[in-house]
Amino acid sequence: MLKFSAYNYSDEIQSQLKAKLLDILTKHSCQDLLIPVFTCVNELLMNAIKANYKNIYFENYHDETLPYDQGLKLFRFEISSERIDHLTDIAKKNHKTAVVSARIEKSVLHIDVENPYPMTKLEKENVESKLEFSEHIHSVSDIFDVSERDPYKEGAGLGIIFVAIMLKSMGVPHSKFIIKNDGSKTVSSFSVPLTEETVKFYNEYKER
Repeated sequence: MLKFSAYNYSDEIQSQLKAKLLDILTKHSCQDLLIPVFTCVNELLMNAIKANYKNIYFENYHDETLPYDQGLKLFRFEISSERIDHLTDIAKKNHKTAVVSARIEKSVLHIDVENPYPMTKLEKENVESKLEFSEHIHSVSDIFDVSERDPYKEGAGLGIIFVAIMLKSMGVPHSKFIIKNDGSKTVSSFSVPLTEETVKFYNEYKER
């Protein structure tokens, strides 16, 4: 139903993605869910693009004699400077895209966001820790807790927590949010029922 690919992230990509999601939600009379659904997809897409950049950086630029945490510091400097364009160019040349896929089955919206690199053991442990933490989160302030407890400050934690918060705001069970290795790629998935009940739950949640 929807297939959206991106090498990098920009205002134009954000606008296109939001418009496509609004079209899907409007057809099912669930346009009130645009903010939480878009927030979830947006965060996961940015994480996937950043994961591509990180893998490209470690494959092409990282000095293997440096410890991993120092390599991450250098990587963060790369993506905060104009040198990020070099990573984008390599991603385009090697077709390393982040892909958003959406489909509807029995009034349930299923979203997959993937990038063409599997998680390393350390990344997988970090993500599993964030998912476990997000199951018990109660407020945005809890995010700072999990960020401080991440020894490598990988950066994916904030996105994962925001997705968990948005899914909870729609009454979506934690079990419907999954991040896993799937062969040679990483796939983040979540599902949202496009029903009156979901819209009502979200609107009531906003009023709390």
